[in-house]
Amino acid sequence: MARPGSAPGTWEKAVFDACRLFGNWGRLLIEFGSTAIDLVGTPRNGAVGLVWWLKGRHVRSLGHDCAFASDGSDWWKDAQ
Repeated sequence: MARPGSAPGTWEKAVFDACRLFGNWGRLLIEFGSTAIDLVGTPRNGAVGLVWWLKGRHVRSLGHDCAFASDGSDWWKDAQ
C-alpha cells in the first residue's frame, strides 16, 4: 500500500529502509532519543527524516545527530 501523494515504489522503499535501519540500529536510535520527526519526518526547511534520506543507502555509522552511509554520504538531523 502506497502513501498518498508518494511516487510508485517510494513508500515501499522507505518501509524497507526503515525495517533495515531499525533492525540494525534500533537500540542505538532509542538510546540517542531519536524522535519520529528525526526518523520519518517529511522534508522541511531543507531537512528530511533519516528514513526518507536513506533511499536504499546502508548506514555505516550512527551518531546522536548524524548518520554516515556506506556510499560516503552523510545525514545530519538539522541539515540547514
